[in-house]
Amino acid sequence: MTLSVNYIIMNKIITCYLTIMVLIVVTILTGCKKEKVPVIETSFITNITATTATCSGSIIDEGSSAVISRGVCWSSGTSPSITDSKTSDGVGAGSFSSNLTGLKVVTAYYVRAYATNKAGTGYGVAISFTTKGQSPTPMAATATNLNVTSATLNGSVNANYLSTDVTFEYGTTTDYGSSITATQSPITGDTSTSVSADITGLLAGTIYHYRITAVNSLGTTHSDDIVFTTLGQVPTVITFAATNINATSSTLNGSVNANYLSTIATFEYGTTTSYGSTITASQSPVTGFTNITVSANVTALTAGKTYHYRIKTENSLGTSYGNDLTFTTLGQVPIVTTLAATNISPFEAQLNGTINANYLESTITFQYGIDVIDTANSITATLSPVTGNTNTNVSASITGLVEGKTYHYRIVATNSLGTTYGNDVTFKAVHVIGGIEYGGFIFYIDATGKHGLVCAPIDQSINAPWGCAGTHISVANGNGHQNTLDIIKGCSTAGIAAKICSNLNLDGYSDWYLPSKDELSAMYNNLASQGLGDFSVGSEVWYWSSTQFDNNRAWSQDFTGGNQSNSVYKNYGHFVRAIRAF
Repeated sequence: MTLSVNYIIMNKIITCYLTIMVLIVVTILTGCKKEKVPVIETSFITNITATTATCSGSIIDEGSSAVISRGVCWSSGTSPSITDSKTSDGVGAGSFSSNLTGLKVVTAYYVRAYATNKAGTGYGVAISFTTKGQSPTPMAATATNLNVTSATLNGSVNANYLSTDVTFEYGTTTDYGSSITATQSPITGDTSTSVSADITGLLAGTIYHYRITAVNSLGTTHSDDIVFTTLGQVPTVITFAATNINATSSTLNGSVNANYLSTIATFEYGTTTSYGSTITASQSPVTGFTNITVSANVTALTAGKTYHYRIKTENSLGTSYGNDLTFTTLGQVPIVTTLAATNISPFEAQLNGTINANYLESTITFQYGIDVIDTANSITATLSPVTGNTNTNVSASITGLVEGKTYHYRIVATNSLGTTYGNDVTFKAVHVIGGIEYGGFIFYIDATGKHGLVCAPIDQSINAPWGCAGTHISVANGNGHQNTLDIIKGCSTAGIAAKICSNLNLDGYSDWYLPSKDELSAMYNNLASQGLGDFSVGSEVWYWSSTQFDNNRAWSQDFTGGNQSNSVYKNYGHFVRAIRAF
């Protein structure tokens, strides 16, 4: 029993001893192993800008212990270390990417990846790169929004990674003299950026130069020179034909293109190309860039006169003149013609003529005399004065003539330009066919020239019967006055032609009667067929005579064609025209 206990104790002692020995051996062996730093590869550099870049790394072997720090370091030296600028991009194995910032523009750098464990820091191969950046690249473009006093300057600028201030220089020469900051200034980046600036206060119709000036930390650059011309020039004008021409006035016309500038438009006019008179156009001033019709009404001109005129325009750039044109005011001396006298009798006559006043107020008289024209013997026409430009009939009645004498007369017209005389015309102071005397139209004059027949100036009926058909009336046939008395004596029927004439009281005369067949024929031939006497017209215009054909019929005459007929019955209705003797 004692031996067994001792045996157990001895085994335990031996086991403990062996364990301790193993631990000692392991400790000795472990303490003899070499410590290793990580193995790392610098992969590549991307996204290089003026002040930044991206570098990648990859841990190939963590070494004797885990990586506790990793990233990239850089400097201008060829062997950058973690004592230089660096990034920290996590722990452990694997690949990573680092962003380099705060770099200097256009500077050469060396960069390498690093990884650190307990044994130390391992580095990749150093790779070099240079940050970007250069002076800006400007390019001027065509100006837009051109106006009279303003424009938009345009262009583009590549900032080449550096913040760049952009201005436009401009002026009337390549010395420029004025500048304005671009609306988009400052700009950055590495792309072409459109820039512009609106400028005002320019001179109209003027050539301007401009360029872009771009400034960054590396310097100043200028674009090429560009030119533009502001809108506006001296006016463009054309003189048009005058209108509304009258004796003392006219409308002057023209066309004006103001060429964007406010333009005063006037007309110069006068009787020579020196003009001498000026009037402002109704539409002045004119603006815009389209052809505008302008006009001016001139008055107080001289009749029958040729005038010169032209349009004159003026804007801030200068004066333009239109072409010279002419017009002639209306008016000249009157045009007159002496016409035949009418209403002639032994004691009075109506003198006649025509006048064209040629637009000027004209007074009209007639000069007359026995055998010759007596210029001291004149009478004013009833229509005097006359105006206008059409032929106007005028007349004057003269009295106190000497029977049987031959008179000469002419028309005389006077306006502001002079006097004109008509042709000499004569008449004899006697009774004439067609003359209006003794209550009507004269249609017959006997051999003495002092006696004859007149017919009433109007019809007394258009549908009166001759009367008493079937009754024989004893008539003289050749004498209408006696016939009328005989008809009235033999026929009591009211409203018959003879009674209508016998009862007529006209112009103070009451001795009217129904004409005989022969008297009716003379009335037709001497008056109606000549368009005189105011007789009715138509296809069936028959007038009764006082001459009976038989108990049932009487003579009548067609005043349309002149035929006489004895076949019309007395109870038929016909026209009636009374006559009387003087």
